[in-house]
Amino acid sequence: MKSFPLVLFALILGLASCQNIGKSVSKGLFKGPGEAIGETAGKIIGESIVNSLAQKKVSSHSYLLQIASEINKDLPMMVDKETMLINVGAQNDALIYNYTLVNYTSAEVDEYQFLTTMGERLTNSVCTHPETKELLNNGISLHYYYNGNDSIFIGKVIISPSDCR
Repeated sequence: MKSFPLVLFALILGLASCQNIGKSVSKGLFKGPGEAIGETAGKIIGESIVNSLAQKKVSSHSYLLQIASEINKDLPMMVDKETMLINVGAQNDALIYNYTLVNYTSAEVDEYQFLTTMGERLTNSVCTHPETKELLNNGISLHYYYNGNDSIFIGKVIISPSDCR
């Protein structure tokens, strides 16, 4: 398998929604004052990922496990000043990204508003970016799990192939 920038791969999948999310903080994402959750992440994934996807049946569980394993070598990692990517897993035909909001407990986050906003932003970004859309076109779902800094689960956003049609 060709080598490809897996950390960037993880970032594009996980941070695509974080662009300008700070503008939404004042609309009640958090129950208290706080900084923006995300900053713009690079949107570059090497051509090799696209070539890899085209050459493999990317929905194969072993291929997804291999991607997750490679990404996990560099984790945990702060992806912006508010969000840490803890680990990446694979289950069936899904990549699972586990995040912690490092500056907020689960009680400080308005779960509904946060997940609604993140879901809209993630779906929009993932469905319009060629490389992530290629994953979806190959039957891969993307799962984003969020925890507060108290390790309590806040919620998840799942983007399925049918979300981009």
